[in-house]
Formats: sequence, structure tokens, C-alpha cells
Amino acid sequence: MMIFVIVFPILAGWLGGWLINYLADTLPLTHRLTRPACKQCGQEYSAGVYLSFRPCQNCGHHRGLRPWFVQAAMMAIGLYTWFNPHRMGYALGMVLITYYAVVVVIDMEHRLILHPTSIAGALLGLGLGTWLHGPASRDLIGRHRRDLINPLPDGRQKIWKRSPDGVYALRSLFYRQRIFYYVCPKLDYRRNTQIR
Repeated sequence: MMIFVIVFPILAGWLGGWLINYLADTLPLTHRLTRPACKQCGQEYSAGVYLSFRPCQNCGHHRGLRPWFVQAAMMAIGLYTWFNPHRMGYALGMVLITYYAVVVVIDMEHRLILHPTSIAGALLGLGLGTWLHGPASRDLIGRHRRDLINPLPDGRQKIWKRSPDGVYALRSLFYRQRIFYYVCPKLDYRRNTQIR
């Protein structure tokens, strides 16, 4: 059982590293999932050569240190996440970390933020947010509508109330007030703001 505790997160990190390397090698060049090719000669790698990080069979060009660094980092992250999981669980945490790693590697190596990765991130965030916090219609819209529109006992409008996440709430106060002002321009948001 102790072997499983160590081997499983290392294997999950290794597989995540393969996925990151594959997506970082193919998406910036072709914008779709294709077979990875050598950057020097354009020859497609065979699966065995690509997954074992060997040089190109055609020209002998080495792939560099990035694939090895990504593999080592993902194995370490896999172990750390296994022993210190987030409340979303190990599997979802590794999916999220793998997504962020794909974006970081592509951005650092190619200086690109691709539309497919942005769309995948939006869908991943929407799915994980819904899974962890419930549907947006119940929480996001209902809570903020209630906070913005319900009047105080003395008749003034309550624009914002302090939330448990302090920093985010203080940063968003300015934007919430501006949005509310443009939606309901007859109310003076500066005079009616009360922070509890």
C-alpha cells in the first residue's frame, strides 16, 4: 500500500508532464492536435521516440531541457498535491494544475496565449466553479443582486457589504459601484455607499 501512495502521484505527474509537453509542442505550431514534429527538420516523431525524449531520427536534433524539466516539475507537483490536496480533490487539482502548466509553458516558450487554451480555461473554470460552488444562477447572480439592490432600514441603498474574502471584495467595490451606477444612473452611488 505504501508503494501505491508514492507511485500513483509520480505516475500521474509523469502523465501530466507528457500531456503538457505534447500540447506545448503541437498547439502553437498547428493550432490543433497533430503528431509532434522536429523543430529542426519538420520530420514527425514516432510515438516511442517522442515519449522517451530521444533525438530526432532524421536529423539527430535534441529537444532540449524543457521536456525533462516539465516532467520533473509535474512529478514533484503530483507528490505535493497528493499529500496536501485541495478541497476539490486530487484528480481535479491535477487537471487544473496541468491546464495552468500548459498555458505557462506555451507562453514562456512561444510568447502566445492561444484561443483554444483560453476557451478550454473558461470551460474548465466554469465547470470547476459550478462543481465547487453550485450553479451561478443561485449563488453569483442571486447573492450580488440581493447585496446591491436591497434597501437599508433607513431607505438608503446598500451597494456593497463586506464579504469573508476581504481583499477581493475591497478591490471589487469600485467596479461594483460603477456597474451599479451605469445600470441605475438615478441613484448617487457615492452618497449611498455603506460598508459593513
